Amino acid sequence: MRNQHIITPNIPDKQLSVRNYVRPRINRETGNYEKHLPLASWIGPQSDVVRRLDEGVKPTTKVDRGAMRHDIDYYNIRSGLRKKAIAIPRAKQLARQSDNRLINTAKSNLISFNPVNSAHAAATLAGMKTKTIAEDIGKLDRLKFVGAGRVKDPLRKMRAAMINKN
Repeated sequence: MRNQHIITPNIPDKQLSVRNYVRPRINRETGNYEKHLPLASWIGPQSDVVRRLDEGVKPTTKVDRGAMRHDIDYYNIRSGLRKKAIAIPRAKQLARQSDNRLINTAKSNLISFNPVNSAHAAATLAGMKTKTIAEDIGKLDRLKFVGAGRVKDPLRKMRAAMINKN
């Protein structure tokens, strides 16, 4: 199961890269595992944006490219909130704009000659529409996935154990 690569005949070999399909990694910032759709490098929550950009991880489809931009937008919003350069109402507005841009990218790629692109579009559209509806009815905070300055420290438990040991 590990390092298993799915190759479909409709995807050019140039787009298939072992670098894009690595095992799940822990996001250094949140301490959670990154979760991505099969054959996608960016679609899914908990992407470690800085690490992925440093490693040169490329999007595999047009929808994956939109998800990469969405992740970068969220990273920039989170950075702006931490530096107090963006107010929370403006951050919510920017997050919704980014969500809508990804929804529009997914809608425009639902019907595609590349079946993987279509599958990515359908899954992304379903997930993003569900998220925006949950935000609109008040079941989900609009800044939940942005982070809003709240970051889990992956070393917190280790530090606490060391302090309690002494």
